[in-house]
Amino acid sequence: MENLKLCEIITSGDYGSMTDLTDNQRKFVTLHTEICRKGAYVVSGMVEFAEKLKEMRDGKSYVEAGFGSFGEYCEKAVGIKTSMAYRYVKVYEDLPKDFLYSNTKLGITKLSLLARLDKEEREELTGTVDVENISVEELRKAIEERDAKISQLELTVSETESENAKKIKKSEDDAARTKKSLEKALKERDEYSREIEKLKSLPKEVERITDPETVAKLEAAEKALSEKDEEIARLNGRIKIASDTVLTKFGVKFGDLQVLLKDIQSLINGMDEETAKKCKSAVKSVMGVYAV
Repeated sequence: MENLKLCEIITSGDYGSMTDLTDNQRKFVTLHTEICRKGAYVVSGMVEFAEKLKEMRDGKSYVEAGFGSFGEYCEKAVGIKTSMAYRYVKVYEDLPKDFLYSNTKLGITKLSLLARLDKEEREELTGTVDVENISVEELRKAIEERDAKISQLELTVSETESENAKKIKKSEDDAARTKKSLEKALKERDEYSREIEKLKSLPKEVERITDPETVAKLEAAEKALSEKDEEIARLNGRIKIASDTVLTKFGVKFGDLQVLLKDIQSLINGMDEETAKKCKSAVKSVMGVYAV
């Protein structure tokens, strides 16, 4: 039978006039019949209905009946819009089969919304929202609000990472500036040392320094030398801290941890006594693992 002729028969529903079918056409008719039968019981047989639609789309058996595309076949032969057919297929591809079988009563629209989420996200949502008893719009709104919160969280994390990178960069720049200050201080220290040696260098016949002006200069130089030694010690300490990248990162992360713990405490304060007690115990348990 010609493909276009078979297409007309399938569309009209006059199956009795189908004769002289090729093997591939018979395969199409069998698959098409199964799809229609499953579609009639879409609530209870939705998974199988979606499975057969996927099989028809992937195998392109509709070509054997003269349909130019999967969408044309769905609209003319099955009686559903192309977008709806693809929705069934996507739900079948993206959701676990056990989840589908136990949630067919939700309907294809709700299931297609849930198919956008991964397993953990879906479990979190279904654990906090009564998916079965809310409307499609309410479910869509709940998912949109969740997505908005995630986007905001990702933005916050990105900003935090950017700020942390700036803090580490600032620490590195401080170390570089401190090293230059140290080099300058060491140079000045050498100059004071030479000045002291010069002041202490007296003619052989003079046993000790008695000139008041010379004594004053010597005392001033020695005091300056002592102060410079203290400055050098401070600079070395600053360099040690600023150059320790691990310590700098620890400081940044510790600051983040303090902010996080404050946020967690705020959440716990809004809980009922029993829930708050469990959450506090969980936090203490985690903190205890990392306590030194």
